[in-house]
Amino acid sequence: MRRVVLADDPQAWTTSNILRTQVELENQIAKGLKFDLAASLNPSKSQKSAILTSIYKQPSLHTRATVDLFKVCSLMSPMPP
Repeated sequence: MRRVVLADDPQAWTTSNILRTQVELENQIAKGLKFDLAASLNPSKSQKSAILTSIYKQPSLHTRATVDLFKVCSLMSPMPP
């Protein structure tokens, strides 16, 4: 079964004025592979985050990897002279 799952409320404001969204992609690329993207935006403090989690499950194997996309992007930017 191939499906893209969005949370019941794909975008939601919290009581502290933070916009959060979550997207899941399961069994689209390979059977047993799941991607989960959780993003948040705090406009009053100019903060943003995006965490990508990938899970791969097979009968004798279960792996998980998590990456904070904005921290990785800041590490990849060139250093000032």
